[in-house]
Amino acid sequence: MKLRERLTYANVASTLALVLAMTGGAYAAGFIDSGDIENNSIESRDLKNKDVKGVDVRGNALTGREIKEKTLNASVLAPLTGRDVPGCDPVLGEGASECGGAEIRLPSRGRVLVIATGEFAGNGELACRIRADNQSVGSVATPSTDGAGTDGFSLTLVTQRLASGKHRLSLRCEETQADGLLTSASIAILGIGG
Repeated sequence: MKLRERLTYANVASTLALVLAMTGGAYAAGFIDSGDIENNSIESRDLKNKDVKGVDVRGNALTGREIKEKTLNASVLAPLTGRDVPGCDPVLGEGASECGGAEIRLPSRGRVLVIATGEFAGNGELACRIRADNQSVGSVATPSTDGAGTDGFSLTLVTQRLASGKHRLSLRCEETQADGLLTSASIAILGIGG
């Protein structure tokens, strides 16, 4: 029997389909790249391990919903520090005394939120200011008493942009009248960027 007699349409079509099925799969597995995939068509469930890694995501493309907050190191994003001081006794006529301070390291140029509080007792008046790197950066609080009680105060401000690196922020108070004691003081500092 001659080969030509066996070559029917059905034989040729089935042989060709078998060859294409066997080689077509191998060709596709070796040569599909991102250009062959329609944008936004692959989902996490299509991935072998079902996880998307950081290297798979364009920088700054993820928002709060995609990020597990407890895995973040918040001190890198918003450094925070503070300190409580049990007492501070500025002396009239001797200038300002540091009544609390703390250092903060900013990873990049940015602003700092500073909150300083205190309680003044005695008979007199204080003038308290927040300083950044030994420069005055805000308004003045003037707690005063007549000896019959205490007077609390709070100073809150956002600094101008500070350079990246370490900065010292402090609460400095001086007596402006009579004699008194800052019985407690605290300062809290939060890097807020921008």
